[in-house]
Amino acid sequence: MRFGDKMEGSIKQFIKESSLSNEDKLSIKFLVDSLENGINQFTDKTFLFEGAPGIGKTYFVESLLKMLDFPIFYLGPFKFESKNIKSFENFKQLVSHVKEIEEGIVYIDDIQNSLEVERDGMGEVHLEDAEGKRFIALLESIKRSKKKLFLIMTVNDSDFMEECWKDRIETSITLLEPSEKSKKVFLKKKYSNIMGKKIINEIASKTIGYNFRNLDELIRIAYRIGEGKFSLHAIGEALSSYTPTGLSYFSVEPRINLGFKDVIGNLEIKKELKKLSLYIKQRKKLEKLQIKKSNLLVFSGDHGIGKTHMARALAGELKIPLIKFDSNDLGRGPRKFLFAAKRYGNCVLFIDEAEKHFGLHSYALEEEGNFLADFNKGIDDASNEIKGIVILSVNNTLRLGKALRERFNIIEFRKPSYEDRKEYIRKLLEKSQLSMNFDAEDIASTTEGRNYRELQRIWNEIVFYYLDNNEMNKDIVRSIISPNFAQVNPVGIG
Repeated sequence: MRFGDKMEGSIKQFIKESSLSNEDKLSIKFLVDSLENGINQFTDKTFLFEGAPGIGKTYFVESLLKMLDFPIFYLGPFKFESKNIKSFENFKQLVSHVKEIEEGIVYIDDIQNSLEVERDGMGEVHLEDAEGKRFIALLESIKRSKKKLFLIMTVNDSDFMEECWKDRIETSITLLEPSEKSKKVFLKKKYSNIMGKKIINEIASKTIGYNFRNLDELIRIAYRIGEGKFSLHAIGEALSSYTPTGLSYFSVEPRINLGFKDVIGNLEIKKELKKLSLYIKQRKKLEKLQIKKSNLLVFSGDHGIGKTHMARALAGELKIPLIKFDSNDLGRGPRKFLFAAKRYGNCVLFIDEAEKHFGLHSYALEEEGNFLADFNKGIDDASNEIKGIVILSVNNTLRLGKALRERFNIIEFRKPSYEDRKEYIRKLLEKSQLSMNFDAEDIASTTEGRNYRELQRIWNEIVFYYLDNNEMNKDIVRSIISPNFAQVNPVGIG
């Protein structure tokens, strides 16, 4: 088999534009060279492509195989159309046929769904014993064969494979999410006839962590929002409302109609966060100017003073999703959280009352729990890889431990000032459109030290009294705001 110059150039360009690492690109180049020039003792013949669904494994392999124009022996859950292809119904049938093959590529797509598997009592997936033996036999027969015979497999997660099986595979390639460059190539090839370069660049830069399927879904949403036309506005609206499949297991608030202008007070905090939002919006430009902005934040302060509200405002200002992590997400350690933080750059990752999850007791402030130790190590190992904005909301920063406090930018929240309280009540009065005989100052002046939740509860009591008695004045307001009010469990805003 000899490639013409045109085909050879296309293959080289395809490999170059892929999102593989340089080492993995070199492995694929050696595979192509072996197909053209023959094998030797240094030739790798078995390849495993691993990565999350939609990351582009099947697209990469099938595109490459179509360009190679080499005999293909295929097993997979989906239909694969190409020249010189023979498909099989099951793995046993494929293994039996391999003995007769003189040259070609055995391609098994999505092996977890193509081979016979079973679940144990813990719900873990394993290959059936007979299927496992066939799998080992296939690997060994192809590796030892002197024929121009290769095995290429794709899998979402190889954890179900025994270590001795994975150890026999010569080249394992893990595909991460597509790079910005790869997304531009993908979008240009598929959509350049309906959208311009500016929009393609906008999508590629604002979809950190998205896979290729996510891009297609996002574009369909933008098409509907734009009523058949693509614009930067339609793309922005789609980005603010769409949740990538990789985040579907978390609590995601995708569309947040809130911004810094909707947050009362906290001027210095908003000023600091505006710098961060500018950095996120113009990351490349500011990095060229040697500006590095911490995206690891701790919001510290008492309950009910607006930490969660500010996190939502930051996400709304940037028009990106807010991902909330709770006990279910964090119960087995920080792995899921760190995975999302490293993969998704266009989102805010928020842990409320973080000190409760990290196991550092208030009476043993220097003793780290297992979770906190794992979280510290994970943050330390991944700090340069974390792309998203991470916010830990805490009441007491000491409970995070010294190591974690040094890694995060701590932002202190204070209880609302007189002017903040007055503005908060003024807005409630304005929105209620009720005719009540008192001013916002009457509440603001008598609620020193109260937080927003307590103000909301006071407002609730005032409205209930007004609805029952059809009257309200300064004296009634003062009687409702009793000295012991703060000790009552507050209800209202979060």
